[in-house]
Amino acid sequence: MGCSTTYTHSKKEQIQLTAWGEDNDAIHMMADPPPAYSFAKAELLPLLVFLETPLGQKIAHCSAIVEVFTNQAAKVRFFLYIPATDLSEEDKSVLLSTYQFEIFKPDAYSFVRNIPALAKALVETDTLYIKQWRVEPGAIVKDAPSMTAMTMFAEPIDAELRYMESELRMTPNLVESIMWAPFMLPLLPLGALSQ
Repeated sequence: MGCSTTYTHSKKEQIQLTAWGEDNDAIHMMADPPPAYSFAKAELLPLLVFLETPLGQKIAHCSAIVEVFTNQAAKVRFFLYIPATDLSEEDKSVLLSTYQFEIFKPDAYSFVRNIPALAKALVETDTLYIKQWRVEPGAIVKDAPSMTAMTMFAEPIDAELRYMESELRMTPNLVESIMWAPFMLPLLPLGALSQ
C-alpha cells in the first residue's frame, strides 16, 4: 500500500505552513501563500497526537517539503529534529521504539549546523533524534471549506513547495483507506501545537 516515489519536479518555491484547519471530513494545512492542502484525518492524526506529547514539545526544528501533482494531489514530508539534551533514557527509548526516530550525529560539515536552533543545541550535544514524517496522499484546496477548529503554529514551518511533473498514483488499498478513514477515527480537537 502506498504511492510511487519516482517523480521529478519542474519548479520549486519557498512557502510557510501557518496553521491546521479541521472540518468534519479532513484536516487542512494552511499555507502562505495559499492554497491549502487537505488530508484525511487518518493521515495527520499520528503527527498531531505526537505534537501534543511532552516529547513533541521538545522539537527544536521542523521543516517540510510539500509536493503537488498535475492531478491536484499533494503530499508532505515533515522533518523533525530533537536534540538529545534534556532527554531521559526513557524518552530516547520511546522516540526510537514507539515513534521510529533515528539517531543522527552530524559531522562538522552537516547542513543542520546552518539551522540556528540546531546549531545552538549542537553546542551542548553531538546527537539529534530525527524523523521524516510522511503524510500522503492529499489534495490541493483552492477554496478551503468552513472549519470546525483552527490552530495556528507558534511559528510558521518553512517548507519547500515542489511542482511535480506527473500525477500521484495510488494503489486501490490506499484509496480504500482514505475513503474509510473519516468513519473510523474520532474528531480530534486541535490543541496548541508548537514547533
